Amino acid sequence: MAGFAEELVRRYGPGGEFWRANPDLRERPITAWQVWNEPNLPVYWPEGPDPAAYVELLRSVHDGIKAVDAEARVVSAGLSESTQGMPFQE
Repeated sequence: MAGFAEELVRRYGPGGEFWRANPDLRERPITAWQVWNEPNLPVYWPEGPDPAAYVELLRSVHDGIKAVDAEARVVSAGLSESTQGMPFQE
């Protein structure tokens, strides 16, 4: 995932390949990246939600993004307060 994130930043971040390939478009680079969405829902984890695994993923993707754009903001996923997901408090 870190490598995939790096490629996204290279393409759509500041000075990215997409903007260079489309000079007729106003450059609007992505400068903030949300890593995943609702990782506390079981649908995204074969064995059920795993906070430690998500933190590991978040750290890895953060490092990949920052390697390409040190000024980028990395935002953790939004969490669902659904009864289907892992509760916020136990």
